[in-house]
Amino acid sequence: MNENLQQYEANIARLVYLAYPTPPRDFIEQLAVQVFIDGVRDCEIQQALQLARCEKLNEVLALKLPSKHREGTLELEK
Repeated sequence: MNENLQQYEANIARLVYLAYPTPPRDFIEQLAVQVFIDGVRDCEIQQALQLARCEKLNEVLALKLPSKHREGTLELEK
């Protein structure tokens, strides 16, 4: 499934907040980051995202991706 990164991020955030409405915000952010990374199929990109150790979804989107992914789409797990 190809999806715009911003759409994917928004969907992850919405679903995580719906699933866990009461935990602390920092826990929710870290969980959303991990779910986002787990959904990326490209192993090289997934590893780069893990090594970046982002704590918030907006930090993940701000990362510089390799040139083949700069157009703003990645192949994502369904």
